[in-house]
Amino acid sequence: MALTVAAAEHADVLAELPAAVDGARTVVGDPEAPHTVTVLVDPRCGRRARSEAGSGTVQAERAAAGSGRYDATRFSEAPRDARV
Repeated sequence: MALTVAAAEHADVLAELPAAVDGARTVVGDPEAPHTVTVLVDPRCGRRARSEAGSGTVQAERAAAGSGRYDATRFSEAPRDARV
C-alpha cells in the first residue's frame, strides 16, 4: 500500500516523512500533526485507486508541512464500523 503522488519532487518529499507500517495500516506524517486523513484502500477497486491517486499529492504536501498525516488501511482489514 502506498501514497501515490503525481510528480517526482513530491515523491522526494514523501520519502523524507516519518512513516510507520503496522500490518494492513500505513501512517505517513508527524504523529503529532493536528489532523489525520484516514483512507480505506482497496487495490482491487478502480474507483478507490483513482480517488487515492487524485488526493495523494495534496496529502503529501500537508504531511510535509506538518499540518496533517495520512492514515491508510486496507479496506478488507478495516473494522466493520469504519467501512463506508
